[in-house]
Amino acid sequence: MGPGAKPSKVHGKMIMEKLIIHIEASKDYYDGYAVNVDGIYGAGSSVEECKADVGRGLRLMIESAAARGDRSLPEWLMTGNYVIEYTYDLPRIVSRPSSRRREKVTGYV
Repeated sequence: MGPGAKPSKVHGKMIMEKLIIHIEASKDYYDGYAVNVDGIYGAGSSVEECKADVGRGLRLMIESAAARGDRSLPEWLMTGNYVIEYTYDLPRIVSRPSSRRREKVTGYV
């Protein structure tokens, strides 16, 4: 749930929006971006670092928009009425060269 989340109810059921973050891999790093909200990005040397960077960028975007009175972001994002769902480009992530994985398999870095 987003910070300060206030789930809404529809027909007595709790409804949360989904912020969908897609994680991909390149030769040198992992990158993530929001599929359903423009301008949310992050990168890192691991999937965990990428997720953390996306989270920092998301917080900065929300704080900045709130400070400016910018209403261009979805209300559910501004009020924290969301959950984050991660999707992954598994073929690219699994095939990404990794010295740790290579070391486990071959014994060499």
